[in-house]
Formats: sequence, C-alpha cells, structure tokens
Amino acid sequence: MPRFIARLRETRVFRRYLHLPMSTHSYDQFIAACAGYPKPNPFPSDWCITNVGEEHQYRLPPSIIRARSLADEDEWAMPLQCPITAEVSVLVYAKTEKAAREIVLKEANSYDAYRIHNGDSNGWNAYHYGNNVELLSIRQDKTGKALRHSFEIDVDHLVAPDRSWHPYEIDQIIETFRWLANSGKDYHQKCSWHDQKHSHLLSGGNGTNPFSFSELKPILSMKDLKKRFQYALLANSYDFYRQWREDAGYQTGKTLKIDVPHRGRGYCDIATGPVHSMSNALDEMLVQSRRMKLSTSLNNIHIGAIEIQTIGLAVRPSGFSFILRYGYPNDGSHWDYVIASTRGNEPFAETLNRAYVLFHRLVPDFKTQLQEQRDEKWRREREERGSRPVEPEHA
Repeated sequence: MPRFIARLRETRVFRRYLHLPMSTHSYDQFIAACAGYPKPNPFPSDWCITNVGEEHQYRLPPSIIRARSLADEDEWAMPLQCPITAEVSVLVYAKTEKAAREIVLKEANSYDAYRIHNGDSNGWNAYHYGNNVELLSIRQDKTGKALRHSFEIDVDHLVAPDRSWHPYEIDQIIETFRWLANSGKDYHQKCSWHDQKHSHLLSGGNGTNPFSFSELKPILSMKDLKKRFQYALLANSYDFYRQWREDAGYQTGKTLKIDVPHRGRGYCDIATGPVHSMSNALDEMLVQSRRMKLSTSLNNIHIGAIEIQTIGLAVRPSGFSFILRYGYPNDGSHWDYVIASTRGNEPFAETLNRAYVLFHRLVPDFKTQLQEQRDEKWRREREERGSRPVEPEHA
C-alpha cells in the first residue's frame, strides 16, 4: 500500500493565568514579566511551533482578575492570551492520494483531546473552534520500508507464562492487544453500582496502575501486557467476558488473524540504528526511566517537578500515545505530558520511533542516570546484607 507524507498546520488561541505580586501589577511590569517564548510547549512535543503571535495584543487589562482562590492575598492572577501556530508531518497509508487526504483530516480533527495539553499541567488552556487543521501539502513517499498487512498469532503462544513472544515482533503483540480492545468495545454489563466495561477486563483487574483512567489503562511494561493477556483469557467475574471470548475467538487452541499495517519481523532500526530494538526502546521508556530526572521542567508553575514517576503506553482505537507522568520526589502530586501519539494511520513502530527520540531529548543523560541507579541499588543491597560495599567496575 502506498505511503504518503502530509504536512499539517494549526493555529490556536491559548490562555494561561500567571501569578504576580501586587508590586508588579502595573501594565508595563506585567508585559515585562510575561515576555518571552511560552513554556512549556502547549502542543504535544512532536509538534513544532512555527509562530507565536504578539502577546501584548491579546492581554487583558491587569485590573480585571484578582483570584483569591488561585493566589495568595498579596498576589494577582493575570490572564495572558496569544495565538500559537504549530506544524507536524503525518504518515498516511492509503491506496490513493484522495483517500490519504480524507484519512489525515478525519484523524486530525477527531482526536483533539489526545493532541492538546490542557489545564494546570502546564498552565495553558486551548480554544478550539472545530475543524481548523490545515493540510499544507501531501506527497507520496517512495523511500519508506514496505509494510506487512496481516499476521496470525496463536492464543496459547500469546499467554504462555513459560515462553517468550518470539518469533513475533513487539509491534505485532501490541497491535494484537489493540485488536482485542477494539473487538470488545461494545461489551459491558450493568451492575448495581457501576457499568462494568470490556476495558476494565483488559486493564488487568484491580492492580496498582497509577493512571486513574476510566477506560483502558496505559500499559506499564511488557510484563504488565503479558499479565493482561492472561487475565483477559481467564477472568470470569462477569458473564459478558465469556461471550466476548467466544465471539472474538480469544480461547485456548485458537488462532487470531490480525489485519493491520505493521513493520513485522526484522524491523530493528528504531531511532539510532540496529543497536536499539523495539523491546529495548520500550524497556528504557516504560521501566528504566522511573525516578529519573528530566533535563528541563515541563511545568511553568511547579518548576521543581522534574522526576519521572512512570511512562505509560495508552492504547486507543485510533492508535497509541506515550504518556509521561512526572512530579516531585516522594510526593503524591503529578502531571501528565504526551511525548508522542499516533499520526494518521501510521504503524506502531513509527510512533515508537518518534517517542524514543523525544524521550532522549528530555533525558539526554539517560545512561548516566541509569548507572547511578544501579550503583545505588547495589550499595543498598550490600548494606542490607551487612557486607562492606566494594566499588563496582565500570567499562
């Protein structure tokens, strides 16, 4: 199937509230305090800001708002508005250019909530007026690697606790999970106090997932994903679980046929070349990154909230999103930031590739922090055993 590259552009009006001491409430001082490039990026990190409007043209008089609920008595909360334009390139797989145009515009305008960071996580609120994504250009890309379009996978192989997923590639496993999620989206059961949904089943039951999403919770690791496959096969708390498994063919001894574009076997050129496989890239982001420090703050109010609490892989009908949850060390507060999301109908490997590159921009000293964590863990284990630690050798 041909691959097209579409270039999109969008301009939105963003508003945020800044807290200023009473001594700086004059208009000139307010202009000076708010001057500069808006940080952090109110668009997801894989969108590139190309223009920021003249902020002073959209500022409201400084005497309009005094928010006691948002600030101390000696502070003012000032509104700041400005238009921000951003662009992005999207991969689209379609038979014709016309079909590619329809796909990319539909996706871009239908999943606005997954693309814009709203609320207190970064201080910005976006004003969206409908289908305002502009398609700048679209062209066929004849240099991309050919995709595989379907594969079959045995359910027994998928859930076996004593064997790996080899020879299947990670993108095939994750696309299988998305297929299972889509196949059961209409299954649910009304209970006395709640509506039990199929997404609860694929979330793995009442676990310790920190994301309090009402729908399908993000994947935290490949180990977490394996447990979800097993839980979905064995859980019997609700009648519709069994009915869904029968209808979808998700039963022992059965084979699932998944029709989805994917990279498949042999695709190991993630980000920096064949050294990094999809498994390694996912392990670095979802598992090894926990408790690492970001190189820059993503929160213009809580500047010191730079510790990575976890990164989750959100699975939706339209694709995937890598969600970074960060905050303060040993603190229950947290904020979420979308590292990368599926563009158009690109395969999972493309989204992973982009997320991996952007993740290492946020944590450029990843290897150094990883070694420090390992050294600390090693010293702690030696101390608990009552042995005098010996400095580990470094290659």
